[in-house]
Amino acid sequence: MRIGFDARCLQPASAGGGIGRYARAIAEGLPEPGDELIVYVSGHREAPPMSLRAGARLDRLRRPPRGI
Repeated sequence: MRIGFDARCLQPASAGGGIGRYARAIAEGLPEPGDELIVYVSGHREAPPMSLRAGARLDRLRRPPRGI
């Protein structure tokens, strides 16, 4: 199964808050063996530090910063 995960909430300064902790736990806990996880982040900000499992990759979105 291919899973897309929007992790842009992990990039602002408030990423250590409740939704940030929840999103980080989900991203770091996926994927299951045989699955593929694509973690989407903004291409206009620094990528969040995460330890992703095998089968996961980070994809930087190239949209205008105001559109996000």
